[in-house]
Amino acid sequence: MMKNILKLLFFFTPILAIMAAVNLMVDPAKIFVSDSYYDTIVGHFSDKKNIAGLSNCDDRILQKKCIEHFPAREVVIFGSSKTMEVDSVMANTSSFFNNGVSRATLPDMMALYWLYRKQNKVPKTIYIGIDPSFLNANNEEKRYMSYFHDYKDCMAFLGYSLPLKEYVDYLKNLKVMQLFSATYFQASFQAFAENRGHLPKQDYVVTTRFTEDTQVKHCDGSISYGKKYREMTQSDVDKDAANPLLIEFSRFSAIDPAMQQQFESLLKLMQKDGVTVVFLLPPYHPATYKLITSDPKYAVILPVMSYFHDVANRLNITFIGGIDPEPLGFHTQDFYDGKHVKRAPLANWLSPVH
Repeated sequence: MMKNILKLLFFFTPILAIMAAVNLMVDPAKIFVSDSYYDTIVGHFSDKKNIAGLSNCDDRILQKKCIEHFPAREVVIFGSSKTMEVDSVMANTSSFFNNGVSRATLPDMMALYWLYRKQNKVPKTIYIGIDPSFLNANNEEKRYMSYFHDYKDCMAFLGYSLPLKEYVDYLKNLKVMQLFSATYFQASFQAFAENRGHLPKQDYVVTTRFTEDTQVKHCDGSISYGKKYREMTQSDVDKDAANPLLIEFSRFSAIDPAMQQQFESLLKLMQKDGVTVVFLLPPYHPATYKLITSDPKYAVILPVMSYFHDVANRLNITFIGGIDPEPLGFHTQDFYDGKHVKRAPLANWLSPVH
């Protein structure tokens, strides 16, 4: 028995060592970078510089660093990529920061607010880019594990305990586990191959320009998309909108009552702290809207929207937007794809609000 175990160890140890070495050295998602990597980026933001080509970094860690480093802001926005283009000009204040993260979830909202709260930097106004995923118990997005303890502390303060599965997911996402991740090894090997056998260099450029060929992260937290995305043909946009990738509806057939309660508890805490909460929902492309309101696969969208409107009415929260583009004055040419509104139409739509 022991002899067989030793043979297995002898066989697998070199494989695991190679996997760990490649993951550590290539590190395409910046899992193993030091704090100084993010501190440097935050320093550029402090100098009113923008960052172009910032890809595959942990945007949750970056947001945490920004909240910790920057002074209190009067207005912030929490949300996903649907609201990441909202900037200080659209918000009509220089005391603004966009805390949007990719594929935002309810745990993200809790962690971000708790970071502001524990730093005694609670904003006067928080725009929440509401998303169906906030109420989806089957959402498999786990990137909020990067500030898991802030999420956990917020939940505890609100009177909720985390299920065992959350702790298991946290352990799975620890850096040491990613060293031996076969999935991350594939991504690392692919990045290594794309760099023709060289380790990736610094993946961003400091700039004062608002747009570049690549995506730009602005010093107020907002973004402008890369040239290729901005200049997609209308036929390609419409094609994408007719067959969109809607991660927020993955395995989502019914609203989770526990998540409803947690969401409302968070909103009430914000209001108790003196925050003016505003719901913000840019619409879907007309073709995508037609799809999600007619295909039974997306039937949950109507009760989700009904709930968001109901909680806004009950808690006296201003609700800006909706899923239907027509009454809001949006047309097919106003979209990058099925669910992202272009900057100019977004700015024109928001300007009357201020």
